[in-house]
Amino acid sequence: YSINYCSNGTINTNCRTDNKPVRWDYYNKAARRALFDVNRALLNLRKNPLYASVFTSSNIQYDLSGNVKWLKVSVGSTGIVVIGNFDVATQTNSVTFPFAGTWYNYLNGNAAFAATGGSQSFTLGAGEYRVYLSSQVVLPVDILQFSGQNNGAFNNLKWSVANELNLDHYELQRSFNGSDFVTVAD
Repeated sequence: YSINYCSNGTINTNCRTDNKPVRWDYYNKAARRALFDVNRALLNLRKNPLYASVFTSSNIQYDLSGNVKWLKVSVGSTGIVVIGNFDVATQTNSVTFPFAGTWYNYLNGNAAFAATGGSQSFTLGAGEYRVYLSSQVVLPVDILQFSGQNNGAFNNLKWSVANELNLDHYELQRSFNGSDFVTVAD
C-alpha cells in the first residue's frame, strides 16, 4: 500500500499517517514466511524450560566489530551461540564456544556440531546467521490433524501439519510412563 493510502481506499497526501490495512498476503510469500518462522522459533526458544535461565543470564560475551558478529550466553552447561555475517560477501571468522561438546544448529534442523572448546572457523554466506544450542531442542510444528487406526498386525497413523521449518524427518516415540521415551520409527 502507498504511504498516501487513505482508510477509505483513496490515495491522498493528507493520509500519510492514516492506518494502513494489514497485508495478509505477506504470509504467503516464501521469504516473508521464512522470516516469520525464524521469529516464531526464537520466541518459542525463550519459553523453553531448558533455556529460560539463559535469557536472563548476565554471563554474556560478544564481538560486534567487523562484518561477522557473535554473541555467547551461558548458564552452567546450557548455552546459546549466535553467529552472523553482516556483509554482502561470504566471510570466515573464528568463534570459541563456551564449552566443548555437541552443539545443535537450532534453525537448521538441529544439525549437530562438535565444539572443541577452542577457536573454530566458520564460513557464512552474505547475510547468513546461525543459532547454536548446547542441547537439542525440537522445532515446533503445528499439528492440524492426527489419527490412528489398528489394522490387525500394525497401526496406521496419519497426520497433517503446518509451519514446518527445515524439517528433515519425523520420529515416532512411545512411553509407558510419560517420562522415558523410546523411538519406534523415524
